[in-house]
Amino acid sequence: MTHRSEPWYRSWGGCLAVGVFLLGVLRMIEWPGIYMDGVNPDYVAARMLHPELDNPVWLQPFAGLPLLGGIYHGMQNTYVGLPFFWLTDFSVAGLRLAQALFGAISVLVVYRITWRLSERRWLATAAALGLACDAAFVMSFRTQNYIIQGGMTWLLLSVDSLLPVMNRQQVDAPAPRWFRSGLFAGLAIYGYFVLGFFMPVLMLGVLALASPGQRCRSLMRWALGVCLGLMPYVIGYASMMIALGGPNAFVTHLDHTVRGLAPMATGYTWSDTLSYLLTIARLGLSNGGNEYMMFRQGVSGPWADHKLDLLALCLLLGTGLLTWRRSPIGSRQQTPAWLVLMLPICYGAFSMVFGHRLWAHHFTVLVPLFYLCLACTLNLVLNTWTSSERPGRSGTWVAGALCLALLGGNIIQQQHVFDALARTGGVGMMSHNINLMAKQALTDKDRAVYVLPEWGFMMPLMFLTGNQVPMRTSLDTKWLERFRGRNTELRLPIWNEQQLAKYQAELQNLNLQLLGVQTFRQLDGPIAFYVLRAQLP
Repeated sequence: MTHRSEPWYRSWGGCLAVGVFLLGVLRMIEWPGIYMDGVNPDYVAARMLHPELDNPVWLQPFAGLPLLGGIYHGMQNTYVGLPFFWLTDFSVAGLRLAQALFGAISVLVVYRITWRLSERRWLATAAALGLACDAAFVMSFRTQNYIIQGGMTWLLLSVDSLLPVMNRQQVDAPAPRWFRSGLFAGLAIYGYFVLGFFMPVLMLGVLALASPGQRCRSLMRWALGVCLGLMPYVIGYASMMIALGGPNAFVTHLDHTVRGLAPMATGYTWSDTLSYLLTIARLGLSNGGNEYMMFRQGVSGPWADHKLDLLALCLLLGTGLLTWRRSPIGSRQQTPAWLVLMLPICYGAFSMVFGHRLWAHHFTVLVPLFYLCLACTLNLVLNTWTSSERPGRSGTWVAGALCLALLGGNIIQQQHVFDALARTGGVGMMSHNINLMAKQALTDKDRAVYVLPEWGFMMPLMFLTGNQVPMRTSLDTKWLERFRGRNTELRLPIWNEQQLAKYQAELQNLNLQLLGVQTFRQLDGPIAFYVLRAQLP
């Protein structure tokens, strides 16, 4: 069978799924509040577009334009979001629409990959719709998980670029396909380093699909694309070396940074690490990670907890069917199925290296892969069913019923999450009050300055005010002197009463007149945080 490539504008099922996804994005788009890592490094765009104030930014040293949000991720979201932020004036809606752009592309690419695997439009539509209404996917663009999903979009595009090559009748695949797949793979790693865990499977895919006399050349073309995709990293590190003053300072800085991060967890057995990774993988796939950030508890119910079990079943059944049908990994006809099924396995294997240094957000890469693996396995089951000459279309009806049940479960789960949002507006560091405080700061920008020593306030406040409100991350007395005699108020947000007493004492030691404490509460009543207010002389 020759698998045809369906243009995106004719993929009505994919476009429908994108529309469903955007409905979830737009619903209660202001809630929860913006968490610090939910706008990092996007917040730097505020300093780029409004550089008048020298408010602090937390970036690696750079010369010229910043390209590294950290030593292990880039700044693609910052630059993609710039036009959105300019048009929407640094609003919550603008931020989340910019971040969700990657999600919309992922939904469409999941449709395309499933269509090319199966040539069943109903299955491709079901896979894309499942992803589009999955709370673990939709809510990832309201938390720090968005940066992982941004990189995952490039990874899906890399896989999508290989699939037309896999199913061509010609012996030699066109060179641009290999190069394009490598380019997208490199950009995925630039998005976030954990996307590199998938590279061995993609490399094996290239080798399996290339004709025997072209394997080395095809792999070189793919590798060249990877190198080009990684160029923002290379330029970013070169910029860091220039800013630091040379190779010696650069190596010292990297050594200090890596030691501080301690990326390799030690003191755990393999069984401990495996148990931990399965736990956080379940959180990532079930939306539990997002819910604990937004509400400090799970709200979805038991349905979503079984998705990891279903993914494991799909991997076992899918690889089992391929083996039973004597379809080796090197078989050009079945390489697409092997490629999709091996992606989560490869990711899990490489995750063992980092172990306890990973958390649930790193495993949200499994969310789009879950639907690809499910669709791939269902397609293999249906092909096996029809090849056995069983009469009727009962297999298709059963598969369709399973897809509808999955969609129904996703819709119910998503409603539980929105119910919790409507009840609380977000909890703790993701309270909707952070957005309200930013609006107040922008209104009072000519008569108030902000000191933000506690974790979680600086990045969202800088973004939502468009870098138009003076702020620091410590009680810098020299900086405060700038506002002497200007009838300026100092505001200092804090999370709890213990911090309140600590900073009241510090302000009194600076001989500042205390004006009181403003309390911000969740929609359901509990205190979200305080803002300590004092008058500068």
